Amino acid sequence: MKHLKLLTILLALFEPIAIILYFGYDFKSFSKVWGSELESWFIVSNFLIVHCFSEHPKWRLPALWLLLLTAFSTSVWSSCHNLFAVFFFLSCVYSLTEFKRMQPYLIIYCCSVIIGIFFGLFWFETYALVVLCAYHLHLYKINYDYENRHL
Repeated sequence: MKHLKLLTILLALFEPIAIILYFGYDFKSFSKVWGSELESWFIVSNFLIVHCFSEHPKWRLPALWLLLLTAFSTSVWSSCHNLFAVFFFLSCVYSLTEFKRMQPYLIIYCCSVIIGIFFGLFWFETYALVVLCAYHLHLYKINYDYENRHL
């Protein structure tokens, strides 16, 4: 299971890179991959993220919102999808308060709003995603170090 977390983090990190390589820099939002060749990647990576998040009590609410936003495509359920996306990003703020020593991630994550204002939704999502991946990669490393110390 621990290797699935690492794979999930890496898949999530490479998603914006794949989007840029496929669509170019003038891209509005991750959700615009619906109906494209990257749709499967979006769905599978979100499902894996939901699976990994749901293992941690403080991350279950973001997992629910991410599952719902993935279930409702922007082409048919645009308003629902967008509402669930807002709830996902907001609920991550609460979840980032899990550990006091990890508070810098919360502050850095909240800066994503500034990125969104100046650079647009795609860059807001990318920045927030990178911060969330860094946070979970940090937790992964802490757990890995702890497990290897006690062998």
